[in-house]
Amino acid sequence: MVLRLAIVLSVVGLALSQAAQAGVARAGVVKADVPPAARSPSPSPQVSAPHKPTPLEARAAEGITQVMQDRCEPGAATLKSVYSDPGFAGLEPHMRAAVLEGADICESRLGHLQAAYDLSRRAIQEPEASSIAWGLHIDLAMNLSRPGEAMSALIALARRSPAVLAEVKEGTILSVYAYAELLPNADARRLELLEALDKAAWAPKDPFEDLSGLKIDQIRLLLAAHREADARALVAGLTDPATRLALVVDDRFAPVAEAARAVDADTATRRELVRVLLLADTHNDWLSGPYRIATLRLRIGDNEGALRILQSAIDRYNDFGPSAFTDADETFGKVQGLKAETLARMGRLNEADGAYAEAAADAGLDQRFEEKLSYASYLIDTDRAQLALDLLHDVRQDPLTDTGRAYLAAMRLCAYSVLGDSAAVAEQMKIVKSPAAPDYGALINGLICAGDLDGAAKTYIERLADPAKRMDALLALQRYKRPPTHGKEDAAWEADYLKVQARPDVQAAVKAAGGHVLDVDIFDPGVI
Repeated sequence: MVLRLAIVLSVVGLALSQAAQAGVARAGVVKADVPPAARSPSPSPQVSAPHKPTPLEARAAEGITQVMQDRCEPGAATLKSVYSDPGFAGLEPHMRAAVLEGADICESRLGHLQAAYDLSRRAIQEPEASSIAWGLHIDLAMNLSRPGEAMSALIALARRSPAVLAEVKEGTILSVYAYAELLPNADARRLELLEALDKAAWAPKDPFEDLSGLKIDQIRLLLAAHREADARALVAGLTDPATRLALVVDDRFAPVAEAARAVDADTATRRELVRVLLLADTHNDWLSGPYRIATLRLRIGDNEGALRILQSAIDRYNDFGPSAFTDADETFGKVQGLKAETLARMGRLNEADGAYAEAAADAGLDQRFEEKLSYASYLIDTDRAQLALDLLHDVRQDPLTDTGRAYLAAMRLCAYSVLGDSAAVAEQMKIVKSPAAPDYGALINGLICAGDLDGAAKTYIERLADPAKRMDALLALQRYKRPPTHGKEDAAWEADYLKVQARPDVQAAVKAAGGHVLDVDIFDPGVI
């Protein structure tokens, strides 16, 4: 964000000097099809004096400098005096965009979310609005519980500027899609967004990012709209075998499920592994490649192969530093965490302890939140609930979304449950249930840890009855191979979870929804 503003500031200065020299540039133009020797000599153009910034331009540059220096109190005030000035509309378009973007960033940092949102609405109207301006507007809309406005903005961006859309964080796009469930016309808006993304030829920068989750939902929506030919055309894009399983276990996909029925999950996973290995040969600068390869190897039970690829990637990072991979900052902690999980699956628990601790260690301003949760889960599984609470005690909650807070509360709830603190369990459960759009990973975990198996079963039954949530619930209820447990609490949680899956009321709801539960010959892909 600061880098973007630094670039804008340098461009502001450049634009001023270019404006002063525009006449010179025009006077010096010659036709390209005239040979240099044939050109008649012409008098040197008269160079005008450098442009002197107007007071408004100077204030704009001052305010942007203050933002770059993280001096948001004066920066916000200075930039407000610029965009509130009657002469603001007369500034160069890129300068207007930079002023509004800088002011928006500062109001957000200062916690003035409504003011920031109002500015962001102005900022995205500028013809040179950046991906930062659009991304901030969409994030603010979601933070202010306006998922419809976030969805409308993202669709508008996809239609207006695919190039700017390509720079928006994938996480922002996926969050908008997830939060659409709060809209009364969620399915129609989701299909509208997916088709706008397709038309814009949007794809993640990460070549290993799998979009099967979006594609399978788009197939569902197209079939519901009686567009079978369009749905069939998307089936080949389902590269993730676990997601492709939905075609087989959900009768709504029957019209397009022939190819999926012909291949078992283990074979499909091995084919996908070959595809990803070939992709990794041409994209070996992405750490997400080894991560994806190791994930697929774990699904087919090749723990040793998973560990080899992860350790090789970690060794390369240790030898060359973050510059070894394009996505090192975002992915290295995940690779370390997956190494720890792999060691645990292999029964090498002492090594797993050290690997989990390394993965969860903060890296600068990055507090490694997901890795801390994974380590805490492992500590609870191995009967060390108090250590899990100690690990989570200092997690900073300011940067967390409602979903992040729900996951944190679910993990604390599980630890308190082991320790017998029923009051703390009840307190954390309120947080787990608080998001307007429930996160079922946190909710199911919390309910089972609290011993509320009836509540967990009811949650699955409700999801199965909801057309938009049915597919994920069916995928979670399949009978996958299970990795070994590591302690008394781990075994107890898994036993309770399997009881919920097998309950007659849950199985009756599966049948009523046109679903099927199968024995699947891959290890649990982590759906819940």
